[in-house]
Amino acid sequence: MPIISQHAGATDGGGTPRLRISRVLREMKEREGSYLKLEQAIRNAISGTQGSATGDDGSPRFVDRRKLKAIVENSSKLVLSIGELRALDQYLEPFGHSLAFNSMFEAPEVLRCVAEFGRVAFLLGSKTDEHDAFRVNISHWDLLGLNHIHHGVLGFSQNVRIDIREVRMQVNETLARSDLDDPELNQLFDDHGPSLVILGSSRGNQMAEWALTRMANEAPYVAAGPGGPANLPFHFVWPSGGYVLPSRFHLTGEEANREDPVAGDAVLNRNAACFRYSGGYLIDDLTLGKPEGYTYALCAAQRRERGQIWLLVAGLTGPATCAGAQWVNKFATGLYELQPGRRSGVFWNLVRARAVRVREGQHEAYRVGDAEVVGGGVDWAE
Repeated sequence: MPIISQHAGATDGGGTPRLRISRVLREMKEREGSYLKLEQAIRNAISGTQGSATGDDGSPRFVDRRKLKAIVENSSKLVLSIGELRALDQYLEPFGHSLAFNSMFEAPEVLRCVAEFGRVAFLLGSKTDEHDAFRVNISHWDLLGLNHIHHGVLGFSQNVRIDIREVRMQVNETLARSDLDDPELNQLFDDHGPSLVILGSSRGNQMAEWALTRMANEAPYVAAGPGGPANLPFHFVWPSGGYVLPSRFHLTGEEANREDPVAGDAVLNRNAACFRYSGGYLIDDLTLGKPEGYTYALCAAQRRERGQIWLLVAGLTGPATCAGAQWVNKFATGLYELQPGRRSGVFWNLVRARAVRVREGQHEAYRVGDAEVVGGGVDWAE
């Protein structure tokens, strides 16, 4: 009786099997020396314990070399029976790989997918210093997030070609729109570009708007409109003057106030920022000036048609972006589930982390705890 069927498109696009046992059996085959010897080792492990080589239903109680090769190579026609799984379990148990105590599937880590594509560009927002034209400022928190994700990517593969780019944040909408025609930036986002990791919200990195709108099949720099919030799963809510670029993913304090007077008051009168999610509002404590509390970030990922991963980590505050970057490889996605030539849906989570203001010498800084998920979903699937 077949119970496991490996279907086409069940890899990450780079050949990594979703089944954890594929990797384990590849290691066992190298240990034994060949598929034939691995088949015999499995037969020896079950010898004298299961009687005949087939069950009452005719299904095998061993795994032959052709089936073992199909498992390792992640064949799209792979089918495993109960008897075969039991045989594998009995063989693997002495090596610590018993199916009873180990997951059948590989964890679909986002950074593994980024690394296996082979090319990745990190995009960080920057601003020209108001007092020194030769100085460019990049967020301390974005750099910490970059370091964490960069280290994570290299942990999966040392052969990744990495590009780190600062993207100058424009001071008005006209200049921001002119960047839409920048051939160098457009090359990053085209079908033959690298995987992208964008750190920071569109308040400090306009590439966040570019990425998010393209992932969601929306036009960039188009406001939600006077009719109320667009039918989107989440929105950033910024205080007046907090950003210069319109977006369907941005709401004003006045728009928030119509739905939630508490959130509206926090934005309009106390310069708070918040997320709108499922009709409710998550108010960021740090933007209220509190010495400690919760700060929030959006993490979103999508596999593009040619296998690139677009990953966005956008916090309402710098500490939130950093916390999201530290958490992001726990992102439970279905990026492995993709038919070639088609983009995936956008897998997204809202995460929160507790931050505490502390004094370090003559300066104050924030210490940020581990992030946790407060909401999420999958949207814009083809």
